[in-house]
Amino acid sequence: MNPSYCPRCGNPMAEEEAFCIRCGSPRQAPVEAPFYPPPYQAYPPYPPPVVKKKSGLPASAVVLIVLVSLTLLGGAAFGVWHLFLKPEKPAPEGPSGSLFVTPSRTRPSSRTKATTQKESQESTSLPTSPPPSTTEPTTEAWPGPEMLDLFLNIIPDQHSGGTLQRWEKPIRIQLAGNVIDTDYSCLQPLIEDAKLLRLLPPIELVESDGNVFFYYIEKSRFPEVFSSLSGDNLEFDAYFGCLNDPGTKELTKMSVVINSQLAMDYGSEEDKLATRNGYTRSFFMRSLGVLGDRSQAFDSVLAQGNELKRLGITDIQLLTLLYDSRIQSGMTIEEAVGILTR
Repeated sequence: MNPSYCPRCGNPMAEEEAFCIRCGSPRQAPVEAPFYPPPYQAYPPYPPPVVKKKSGLPASAVVLIVLVSLTLLGGAAFGVWHLFLKPEKPAPEGPSGSLFVTPSRTRPSSRTKATTQKESQESTSLPTSPPPSTTEPTTEAWPGPEMLDLFLNIIPDQHSGGTLQRWEKPIRIQLAGNVIDTDYSCLQPLIEDAKLLRLLPPIELVESDGNVFFYYIEKSRFPEVFSSLSGDNLEFDAYFGCLNDPGTKELTKMSVVINSQLAMDYGSEEDKLATRNGYTRSFFMRSLGVLGDRSQAFDSVLAQGNELKRLGITDIQLLTLLYDSRIQSGMTIEEAVGILTR
C-alpha cells in the first residue's frame, strides 16, 4: 500500500489518520474527477416542407392569351366600324360646283370620223341573234336496226333452237391447267366492266367451286377435257361448251378450252401471248351468254384480231339487251325483239 503525505508539510500519513501528527493539517479530500457533459447528439432533421405547385397556366401564357384576345377584339371592332359605322366622304367639288372628274390620260383615237360612222352603220345592220331553227332535233330509237340485226344473229346459239340463254345465278370463274399471271390480268378488267353495267348477276374470279372454267392446255389434250371433240373440232385453238337448265334454259355451267401454247409456224412469243389473250377475252364474252356467231361484231372483244383490252361499245350494248329486266331465259329471239322494240 502506498503511503499518503501531508499536503502541507509532507509528513507521511497513515490511511486511518485524518490529521497530520506533525503540523495538524487535515488530510486533503480525494479529488473527484471533473464532470464533463455528454457530447452533442445530432437529431435527424425534419423533412423539408412540401411546396404545392400552383395549378393553371404560367404567367407568360396568360399574357399571350390576353394579347391575342385583345388583338382579335380590336380587329373585329375595326371591321364592324369600317363596314357599318364609317361615314362616307363627300366627293370633292370642282370650281364650277360639279363633281370633280380626273381627266383621262389615254391617247385620243387616230380613227377618223368617217370610219367611226361606217362601223356604227355596220354594227346596226348585223343581226343580234341567229334566226330560230325550224327543225326539231331527232333522236334515234334504241335499239337501232343495226343493233337489232346484230342481236338477232349473235345472241342465240345454233344448238339452242333460237332461244335466249343467260345467267340468273352468280358467276364464278375458275382458271385451271397451264395458267399464267397474264390470264388473270386479262380477265380482271373485263369483269370490272361487266360489274359496272349493274345488270348481270354477281361475277368474280375464284380459286375453287367455279361454274365457269377456263382450261389452258395443249391442243392435243382437248379430247381429255371434252370427249365429244373429234375430227374437225381439233383444228380450233379454243373451244367452249355450256350447260343449261332444261326447263328454264338458264346457264348453269360453262367450260372453255384454250390452247396454252398456240404453237404456230409464225409469230413471236408476244404474238402468241396476244392471241392467247384475245381468245380469253372473246370466250369471256361468250361465257356470259353471247353464244352465236362472232364474225359480225365490230368494236367488240368478239371480233377476231381485235386489240381491245376492255369491253367494247358493241359488247356493252349486247349485254344491255340480253340482260334487260324484261327478258327471260328460254324466250325465243322473236319474243325478245318484240319486247325490246316496244
